Amino acid sequence: MVSNRVALDATQAAPGGLAVALRSLLQERGGLWFGWSGRVTARRHATLRQRVEGAQQLATLDLSRAEYDGFYRGYCNAVLWPLCHGLGGGARQAVAAAYRSYLAANRRYAAALAPLLRGDDLVWVHDFHLIPLGRLLRRVGATPPLGFFLHVPFPEIAQLAALPQAAGLMQALLGYDLLGFQARRDLDGFRAAVAHWRGARALAADGSIRCGARRVQLAVMPVGIDVDAVRREAAAGATGRTRRRAAAEVATVIGVDRLDPAKGLGERLRAYERLLDSPDVDPRRLSLWQLVTPPRGAAPDAAPLRRELARLARRVDAHPRAAGARPLQLRYGVLPHAALMVRLAQARVGVVSALKDGMNLIAKEYVAAQ
Repeated sequence: MVSNRVALDATQAAPGGLAVALRSLLQERGGLWFGWSGRVTARRHATLRQRVEGAQQLATLDLSRAEYDGFYRGYCNAVLWPLCHGLGGGARQAVAAAYRSYLAANRRYAAALAPLLRGDDLVWVHDFHLIPLGRLLRRVGATPPLGFFLHVPFPEIAQLAALPQAAGLMQALLGYDLLGFQARRDLDGFRAAVAHWRGARALAADGSIRCGARRVQLAVMPVGIDVDAVRREAAAGATGRTRRRAAAEVATVIGVDRLDPAKGLGERLRAYERLLDSPDVDPRRLSLWQLVTPPRGAAPDAAPLRRELARLARRVDAHPRAAGARPLQLRYGVLPHAALMVRLAQARVGVVSALKDGMNLIAKEYVAAQ
């Protein structure tokens, strides 16, 4: 299993995130999890760290400051993430420099991972940070089957075509043996992109992609959750006191989202303000508990968004129909997963209203916690 970030501790995993899903799977099935440690170091090439936790082996690299700024913040967060979520990208000159860093970081991942692979391994690469990794592993002699899973939406073809490196990214994706997507719309979008760059003849009748003598298989395989584990965590905190509290809060609403424009947090608070305007709603019996988790890295649009949320929160709190009530509780930070599941179990309404998303696991966790 290869992902940009390895959750070295369960409490590091952002709620509903990729790390929660991968940690749960590896604890059950065993295997090697390789990726970034989450640490940034002054050293150019830090040593690979390895440790064993039960059935899983963790192997991590630190990023240098230049890699963090160019690869992670520059290309992954400022170019690919906005592109996949329909939010645009950076300036052409900045994108070119960041792309060089992106490729260099993927080359380092490949060089460090290849010696760890065994003959019977299957390598499963996760998300847009590591699109070139499959082809780079082949270049250093790695031969196991290679799968890639995209956790975010596949970008719309018009926006993808405007990216100078689009053809190279498409070529890199076709270096895998299997490509997995969250939803049919993403698979269809990828097939349309293949037809655009390689022609309709590359689309085989069985749904695969022709790449010379090779076939690249495509599949829709949406990420799930460990329902039994969520239920156990929610039940562990469901004491008589919390049950009575949930029953007393007739219309308690919960939201859990990363501080990111794609999550639609500003739109949500404005919609909630309109809800308070409704004569059919008693604001004294309505409250929104909104947890905002940290952005990916030092996202450039995080600070303006946080200021906008603070302004909207003040406006909601001052709503004339909510005098004497507490209509909004806006919280920043990360809760341990078990504590968050208890919160989800208490709420009467779970709201997930991202503008565009891959597979928002909070939606599934809310249902399971109930």
